[in-house]
Amino acid sequence: MRNSIFILLSLLSVSAQPQNPDYKKAEQLYKEANILFEEESDEAALAKYQQAKRLYESLKAVNVNYADLLVKMGSLAEIKNEPKAAINFYKAALALSKKNNPDSSLTPVFFTATILLGEVFYKTERYDSALIYCNYAKAYISKEQREQNIERLYNVLGAIYYADGNYRQSLTHFEKAFIASTQQQKTHPSILCRNQLNIASAANNLGQYDRALQAYRQALSYKYVAEIVYRKIGETYLKLNKSDSALFFLQKSATTNNPDNRIVVWNHLGNFYAQRKDYVQSLKYYNQSIQLNQKLFGTKNTKLVTSYLGIGQVYIDQKHYLEAINTIQKALMVLHLSFKNTDIYKNPDDPDNVISRLDFYKALRAKALALQQYAQQTRKSTDLEFSFKTYQLAIRLAEQLRLSYDTDEAKLFFIQQIFPIYEEAISVAFTLYQQTKKISYTELAFSISEKSKAAILAETLRGLQISQQKGVPTTLLQEEKELRRKITRLTIASIETKDSIQIISLKDQIRDNEINLAQLIKRLDANEKYYQLKYNTQPVSLIQIQKKVLNSNTAFIEYFFGSQALYAFVITNEEFQVFQLPITSVFKDALTKYTLSLFDHHPSPIQPIWANILYQNLVTPLLPVINNYQKLIIVPDGELSYLPFEALVKNPNSLHYLLDDYIIRYAYSGTLLEFTNHKQNVQNTGEVLAMAPFAGSAGNSFRSIQISPLPASKAEVETIGGHIFLESAATKDVFLKLVSHSGIIHLATHATADSKEPLNSYITFYPKDADSVSGYRLYTSELYNLQLDNVKLVVLSACETGGGQLVRGEGVMSLARAFAYAGCPNIAMTLWRADDKATAQITTRMYEYLKKGYTKDEALNKAKQDYLQEAPSSRRNPYYWANMVLVGDEVPVYTSYRWIWIIGGILLALVGAGIFLRITNRQQKHLTLEKQSS
Repeated sequence: MRNSIFILLSLLSVSAQPQNPDYKKAEQLYKEANILFEEESDEAALAKYQQAKRLYESLKAVNVNYADLLVKMGSLAEIKNEPKAAINFYKAALALSKKNNPDSSLTPVFFTATILLGEVFYKTERYDSALIYCNYAKAYISKEQREQNIERLYNVLGAIYYADGNYRQSLTHFEKAFIASTQQQKTHPSILCRNQLNIASAANNLGQYDRALQAYRQALSYKYVAEIVYRKIGETYLKLNKSDSALFFLQKSATTNNPDNRIVVWNHLGNFYAQRKDYVQSLKYYNQSIQLNQKLFGTKNTKLVTSYLGIGQVYIDQKHYLEAINTIQKALMVLHLSFKNTDIYKNPDDPDNVISRLDFYKALRAKALALQQYAQQTRKSTDLEFSFKTYQLAIRLAEQLRLSYDTDEAKLFFIQQIFPIYEEAISVAFTLYQQTKKISYTELAFSISEKSKAAILAETLRGLQISQQKGVPTTLLQEEKELRRKITRLTIASIETKDSIQIISLKDQIRDNEINLAQLIKRLDANEKYYQLKYNTQPVSLIQIQKKVLNSNTAFIEYFFGSQALYAFVITNEEFQVFQLPITSVFKDALTKYTLSLFDHHPSPIQPIWANILYQNLVTPLLPVINNYQKLIIVPDGELSYLPFEALVKNPNSLHYLLDDYIIRYAYSGTLLEFTNHKQNVQNTGEVLAMAPFAGSAGNSFRSIQISPLPASKAEVETIGGHIFLESAATKDVFLKLVSHSGIIHLATHATADSKEPLNSYITFYPKDADSVSGYRLYTSELYNLQLDNVKLVVLSACETGGGQLVRGEGVMSLARAFAYAGCPNIAMTLWRADDKATAQITTRMYEYLKKGYTKDEALNKAKQDYLQEAPSSRRNPYYWANMVLVGDEVPVYTSYRWIWIIGGILLALVGAGIFLRITNRQQKHLTLEKQSS
């Protein structure tokens, strides 16, 4: 049997043969060649294929055997490392099979040739062409296609996604390929080994190192290409900083005679010695890799880029920045198909014309960083300016890459990987501002900060409005919704079941539906109208914030929490300033300890000192700008997302909180705030939906889980009014039935945030069916599938609804964010486990103020102030009152006569003043006349 390269090729059915001697001879030669092909006698097989081909051509034959012959000649060309010839053979086979069968897309030879075209384009790093052919083949998968072909198709698709950095989608396809291979009657060990290697590689890049090592060990058991497996294991240990294990496996792999493997191993050894600061050895291995690579494969491949970027990093570590930049410039020329400029102050004008967009992004970022450090040596602003231009180009390319990914999970992972570039670019922009005093650099820094925040959430909210636009494929949008709901149902079922066989089946179904969803999203993105509406947007500008978001009593503060510095962008309707704030060990320690003391409810005598340190670092430098304002809009970042700014202490001795000086609300980004600004008008709120599933005095026990009672929640929801559901009436089904018809939603219940798997976070309702977890838990993924853009306010007085996994560049993956994802612009959420009594008191008072016509932020602020005045000293710790925060706008949710009375009072005062003036004038006039008469 041939190795895995040819395992999918098989003898095909022969069409009717004309009674022609030459035709019979051609068929006989074809059969003899097939036998030699299977015996791996390649030269002899090729000679007979060529003879048969000449006869077929002379007869102008059109049959499936001739098409299959062309496919196998293409495969032999691949063996001889002749990709261009292989492509020509495969394309000829496609053309011939179309002539032979009008519906040739369903014939095995057409399917095989299409997959092989995709594979050869992938091998030659022409990924766009590879994806076109693979998707074409994928669209015609049928039960008649052999599992071998399907296995290979999903492997190629996985490899294409892998090359583009979409490791989650890559892993999904590799797993699908593995399942297809296990369903074959006889699977060659090389295929099983390849599948495990691919799964491990994708898991490795997702940071799932244990899973990767497990798959690599499984691959070794097949006793095939062991040198590649050893190399991959060494690469994993490098990422785990286990240098001894990494060196052992890399050296074991380096003994191979496989030149392609040696090129990669030497690159890894170059990286290994660079990490050990043995730069002589590092450069030796990188240069060995370059020499062999250029000798065998020329000057256009990604392994060569890895070598140049590795050498560039060595020069950066040695502070030889000019040498680093020149070396990285070589990497750019390798990657670009036409760019040949060695001038380090030049970049390609068309970054799309590259062999790998992901590697091109990495090269641009490396060049920008080297230029930034080089500018510190030369002290030339021109070097720093070109560094910033290169950063801007890299960020644009990163955004294009993000948009090319077809799931939110893949986009989130990618954003986390590229997040450091935003800090680097902001740092350069701020330094340029300091050097040139050009305000434009601070505005550009703000724009970059905005690009780093909640981009996926913004895309989703725009997507909710797309269905209302003409020219958008509504049928596909409905299909997308149904697929997402189906995936959610299957995911919840996999969480609930304990049956291992059923779990495997469910995960396989999830995988199939995720692949279908990805394909559907590609079709949606191909619609120009849809794409422009969803993705073609710019971050909010300074002017837009000032004119559309702010008023005369509100200031806007956006933080960017980097690894080296903290930036605060402060905007008022009249002013804009950027502050670079230091990140000291004292500040970091105070931030960690203060937030933990609040989350874990461990009051400490030095808690006010931590809160004051945070105040001095985060607020004091900004006071000259914000001092005269009453309200603050805060866009937190990083670990600041877990911090209630209201609880920062101005004076630790008197416990003067920031709450006492400012009315505070929060936002995910300025762009999102401006986007939802058009909803800022006072309207009737619609119905209120208030639910308290555990309002009784006794707890609820089911499935061996004790749910503690929340007795104060009964009075809490009854004070609110509207449609009230208590205890057994407050079920998940009722919520789902009424939620989209409600103007205000209030949930006084339990919630659980999963910081490792955000989609497993849930809100708890009354258990209608004690044996069904999905019957009473509302998971984050289910919230994502709701459409709540008509809901004006969600109040989550449940525990830790604002908590969850922090994803840099997107924020905290919380239950509250899931409501925002579903379209609700305003959420009052809890950052940590709420105290039932205190939360009920604050939310009850908040609604009282809302009904009087106060804005949302004013109502929450006044409710907290009231609590602090009325609560006993033992319950005034911020743990009790600071956990609830408001994300959204300030607009009142209730129409009230409050302002009418105020305006009426003013008018009455003016009328009274007018009467008084008239009387006074008459008296003055009378006195004057009397004086004249006297």
